[in-house]
Parts: sequence; structure tokens; C-alpha cells
Amino acid sequence: MLSEELYNYDAEAWAGISNATYLATLNAWLIYNDFKIYEDALLILEEQGQYEACHGIKMAIAFIEDTMANRFDEAESISETDEEIILTHDEHAKVSTLIFQDIMTEIYEKQINQYKKNN
Repeated sequence: MLSEELYNYDAEAWAGISNATYLATLNAWLIYNDFKIYEDALLILEEQGQYEACHGIKMAIAFIEDTMANRFDEAESISETDEEIILTHDEHAKVSTLIFQDIMTEIYEKQINQYKKNN
């Protein structure tokens, strides 16, 4: 952030934009889960100086990556190397469903908390 931007810094607005972008990214990822799209959006928003939006996208990507890592660590694999995990079709479907549920629960909880905060 530039020094003159610090004087115009509105913490509440910054948090609002960051949270809105976080939720939008989680919702979008449920529809289209190619991380390249979100990384490209980060580059565009950074060029525009939309740092609060970038923060929200980065938080969402970190949440998704952590959720996926945790769920795949819990999965019962057929075999595993440093580079790949081989799962049965049923186990993969189970893990995918759990990841989807975790992300949906995060979205619901954030929206409920935001609603309670505003009312």
C-alpha cells in the first residue's frame, strides 16, 4: 500500500470487500475448480490495486487447499507416492463430497455470522 493510501484506509470497508471476495471465490470454486482462473484474477486485481479483494481470494484459496489436503490425508488410498494418491472411485466420490460439504459449511457459517453482525 502506498503511504497516502494508509491515510484513506477504512478497516471496515476493507474487511467487507475482503470477506465478500472470499465468499464469492468459495462459491465460484464449487462451480469451476481450476485454480488458474483465480490466480489470473489475483494478477488483474493486484495490477488495479484492489488489495482487499486479493486478500479475500488468497484466503479462499488457502481454505480450499487446506480442506483438500486434510480430506485427502484422511482418505483410504489404494497406493500412495510423494506425487500421487490412488483412490477407489467410491473413496474419491466420498472425499469430493466431504470437500464440497466443508466449503458449503464455511460459506453458510460466514454468511450467518455476517448477518448476525449486521443486525
